[in-house]
Amino acid sequence: MEDMWKHRKRPVPLDFDELQSAASSSETTNCAGGIKDQRILSTKDSFDLFVDSLSRLATRAQQAPNSPMEWDKDDDDALDFATSAANLRASVFSIPSKTRFDVKQMAGNIIPAIATTNAIIAGAIIMQALHALKKNWSKARSVWFGRTAQRALNSTSLEKPNPGCPTCRTPYVSLKVDAEKMTLETLVEDVVKGWLGVEWDISVVEGSRIIYDPDFEDNLGKTLGDLNIKHGSQLQINDEEGSKIPVIFMLSE
Repeated sequence: MEDMWKHRKRPVPLDFDELQSAASSSETTNCAGGIKDQRILSTKDSFDLFVDSLSRLATRAQQAPNSPMEWDKDDDDALDFATSAANLRASVFSIPSKTRFDVKQMAGNIIPAIATTNAIIAGAIIMQALHALKKNWSKARSVWFGRTAQRALNSTSLEKPNPGCPTCRTPYVSLKVDAEKMTLETLVEDVVKGWLGVEWDISVVEGSRIIYDPDFEDNLGKTLGDLNIKHGSQLQINDEEGSKIPVIFMLSE
């Protein structure tokens, strides 16, 4: 994790109590006393606006508990909340703050853009799904949305399956074991590291459970049966760095 911050500034978390007790700042760049929408707020000012706008929105929610609030860039309470929350988040990562006017302008563009782009891609998905349902693979295409006005949609012929794809090419290995006798340590040391020749750090996952990783060795002395791993269970062996393809053991008698 330390390597991530060699060439960029480390995020600095904000402390609620410190911001709450801090004195109000008069930092508004060159717009002090000017138009509200053009002021660049300090972190403290953004915090105060965040708390105030959240309180206003909470009051509205209590007054109409059965009516969901809808986003509207012309709603002062909603815009104050979005502006303050965005600036607080930006300050954590040393990103320059935006004025209320900037946020309103960006939000006004983002919402229609999301709906329009989603609709275009949804249509492309349906068209390609029809080819898949008809098994007409010669007409199927990879389609993506372009970034230029000259060509909105781009397509190309389907690529051949990637033999190294970790999603569609995960190796399955049938492993005959006595679940009541084999310990997790035997599986890790003798099978994974010995038989498969794995030399990197791994984790062992069963369903949604992590039963072993380099920082969790409590289960090594237990048998697979003790861990409620039975014949028919699947154990996934993952590379901790994420650079190697996982292997799935299918346990059988």
